[in-house]
Amino acid sequence: MRHFIFFIILFLSHYSSLAQSIGQVHECVEMTNIVFRLADIPEYSNVTNSQYIKDIDMYMGKDKSHEIVQFVQKLKETNQKAYEMLPKITACLDISDGTVGFRETVDLNTLQAELVEKGLQSVCSRFVALLNDFYRVSGFKRFFLNHSSFYHNIQCRFNALLAQLGTSWLPSFFEPQFRESIIAVSPSNGPFNYAIPNLPDKKYQAFVIIGNSRFDEFGLPVYDEMELFATVHELMHPYTNSIADVLYPMIQSAVARIYSNTQEAINAAGYYSPEMMFTEWLNNLFTIQSLKSVLNQDSVNFLLRILEGNGFIYMNRSLSFLEHFIANKSDCVAQDVLLTQFAGFINYTADHIAQIQNEIAYKHPYIVDVFPALNSLNDVAGINCIIFSFSVPMRTNAYGYACLQDAYVNNLYPVVKNALWQDAYTFVLEIDSSKLNFGTEYGILLKKDSFQSVYYYTLAEDFIYKIKTRKL
Repeated sequence: MRHFIFFIILFLSHYSSLAQSIGQVHECVEMTNIVFRLADIPEYSNVTNSQYIKDIDMYMGKDKSHEIVQFVQKLKETNQKAYEMLPKITACLDISDGTVGFRETVDLNTLQAELVEKGLQSVCSRFVALLNDFYRVSGFKRFFLNHSSFYHNIQCRFNALLAQLGTSWLPSFFEPQFRESIIAVSPSNGPFNYAIPNLPDKKYQAFVIIGNSRFDEFGLPVYDEMELFATVHELMHPYTNSIADVLYPMIQSAVARIYSNTQEAINAAGYYSPEMMFTEWLNNLFTIQSLKSVLNQDSVNFLLRILEGNGFIYMNRSLSFLEHFIANKSDCVAQDVLLTQFAGFINYTADHIAQIQNEIAYKHPYIVDVFPALNSLNDVAGINCIIFSFSVPMRTNAYGYACLQDAYVNNLYPVVKNALWQDAYTFVLEIDSSKLNFGTEYGILLKKDSFQSVYYYTLAEDFIYKIKTRKL
């Protein structure tokens, strides 16, 4: 418990001078991802639009009938526990002198004990043996070496991004000696990121896999603040999980009430229990706080909005609470005070979850005025522009409009000659009035997701605008 107290207080006040973790393209991760791709399992290999993936399909397509492909397919269908263990086994592996085996730093006794407990010793042995055979039969070594320049460029790009933050701030308050994490940057993994914490390893704390689904014109992954967030999020898990283990039993019923009110969005984000939701909320909270020193406020707003969309509708409140806690941390040295503060926040949130939902609903911008007025009658020559006024400042780098799906209305879409933001509140469609007919009803649709406030809230619904012209 004492380590937990020190973590909260010291984590957010000083960065430790610890070793810098860097990203690397990990040979075992790439090989197992390719196996999953051959097995048509998208969770670990879900990229379609890069030259690298085309190279994989061309070079490895012949190996789709290899026994390891059928092995992982069968595990997914018949033994979910064993299937879910495969990434952790991979995280313990390296390739040395042409042989796939466990890293020297892996504590085999600890790993063996876990495998025995879960009854997966034979699965592990078979998986490693088949990976070795696949490595030889597929010629994976040659494939990996042929792409060494590509991997080098990926690592340089990713580590330039990571260097903006550094990872020297990662705390060492849970163990006698800080252990680094392996960061595997995987161009074959797709948009998913995940961490395998608490490895049975004497050196490494966690194994973090960072994927990507966006590539530039040179075929290289594009890394930005979202990847930085994902990396810190995954690196943080081993530490925040320890906090969650202490806190969750104290506020279990409150978390269940929050979950019941946000379940649809939480489930859609991939979290399927109150405890999982709570653990992810806590981790996201500390991740956002740790990134605030390197991201501008606009980027923080963007991340907060994404997390709210994932069901964490109290994230903004959480951040304010944490900032107040940090500012007054000298008053929170006693264990019971510390735990009471966090438990109190969760209980208050559960008691006011309906109010928070209403607050989110009111944050969506709306159109307060249109000129010419909606459904008004106008002279053709007088319709040279349509002016939409919004309730709050909007992001002026985005907009979207489309034709109406209405057989009785002529669409203004082809009559628009220009679209522009006059200011943060005012969006203007310039109209070519020479293309308008007399005695006709016209309309256009403003797409809700294409109009965002400066805090990244979209219109709550599409806006339909209609107008009529006078008869001759």
